[in-house]
Amino acid sequence: MLPIPSLHPRAEAESTPGNPKNRRKSDQGLEALFNSSAYLIGALSQNGVLQRINPAWSRLIGWPSEKLLSVPSFEFVHGKDSELFRDQLIKIAAGEPTQPFEARLICENGAEKWFRWSGILSEQENLVFVIGADITEHKEIEDKLRESENALLESEKQLTALNLNLEREIAARSEAQAQRGRVAAVSENGSYWPAGRRGRARF
Repeated sequence: MLPIPSLHPRAEAESTPGNPKNRRKSDQGLEALFNSSAYLIGALSQNGVLQRINPAWSRLIGWPSEKLLSVPSFEFVHGKDSELFRDQLIKIAAGEPTQPFEARLICENGAEKWFRWSGILSEQENLVFVIGADITEHKEIEDKLRESENALLESEKQLTALNLNLEREIAARSEAQAQRGRVAAVSENGSYWPAGRRGRARF
C-alpha cells in the first residue's frame, strides 16, 4: 500500500521521528507527567541516595526535597521494612528481576504511609529508577476488615461456648426434673420399690 501524502507538509515534517522539535515536545510532556504524577518517582544512586525526585515526595510524606536528596533513602523507610527495601534495591541495581513490593515511609510528622514499589535499572545512567504508589488507605481498609473478621471469630467462639453451657444446663435441669419425678412417685406409692414391683417382702 502506497503512503498517503499529508495535506500539511509542515505537520508531516514536525512528526518525523528524530525531529528535534518533536523530541522537545516529547521531553516537555514527560516533564509535565513527572511533575504532576500522584506517584512517587525517583532516581537513586548505587548507594541509595536519591538524585532526583518529583514533587509528589514532598506532597505525600512532607519532607522538603533538600532533605530527601541529602541523605540515603533508607533513612525515610520504616525500620521494619528497611531490610526489605534495601534488598530489593540491591537486586534491581544488579539487574535481577524483581516483583513489586510493599514498604512504609516515615512522614515528616511521624506518620507512616504504605507504598507499593517497582523499580528498574538504567545501566546507561547507572541509576535505579523507582516508582511508589500510595496504598495507605487500602492497607487501612485491610486492617479494619481483619479486625472485623477477628471480632466475628471471637463472637462465634463465645456463642459456641454459650450454646454448650446452655445445653449442659438444660440437660442438668432435665435430669433434676426427672429425679424429682422419681422421688414424687416413690412418695406417692409409699414405697421405695419402683412402680409395678411393689409387693410383700419375703424373708
